[in-house]
Amino acid sequence: SPADMDDAFSIAVYEDFINALDPLKRYFIASDIEEFSKYRTSIDDQIKTKDLSFFNTVYKRFTKRMEEGKERYKKVLEKPFDYTLSETINVDYDNLEYVTTEAEMKDRWRQQLKFSTLSNYYDLVEEKENAAKVKKEAEDKGEAYEPSENATLSATEMEEKSRNQTKTSLDEYFEFTDDLERKDYFATFLTTIVEEF
Repeated sequence: SPADMDDAFSIAVYEDFINALDPLKRYFIASDIEEFSKYRTSIDDQIKTKDLSFFNTVYKRFTKRMEEGKERYKKVLEKPFDYTLSETINVDYDNLEYVTTEAEMKDRWRQQLKFSTLSNYYDLVEEKENAAKVKKEAEDKGEAYEPSENATLSATEMEEKSRNQTKTSLDEYFEFTDDLERKDYFATFLTTIVEEF
């Protein structure tokens, strides 16, 4: 029972494709979405006439925003985060609004990277705290205990290592995306259409 190729179909493809490219809403800004929205109900017609205007517009803007993101994360992770601030982060990305300014975008990246780094930091602290328990268990069994490198880190070293782990993760992500070509994103677009159909 294939879906009807109508405006509802078009809207679903539009939303799913935008979400596939930017699920965390850290690339597109509100003005991009406003520009894309003129295609919301015409994708079905474009498919029938082999018109790629929607895909081309979104792809071109996405590659531009990706380049901006590459520079942004490196700057954010250059120095330690301020963990004395009482902050909250909204990770309900489906209901998160797109930012409207560059300052808001920088802050979104800062919050997301801080959140990721804090998660890494927590793991290191937990490993260090568990080291004493592991040492005691080894001694009780009469076994030699060799502390892990992480168990000997200071708080400052753990913070730096946590940021480096976050940076490495993003370095690898962007290294992967650098290998993607237009045809790979077009395949994502086609998959979105097929899934909706």
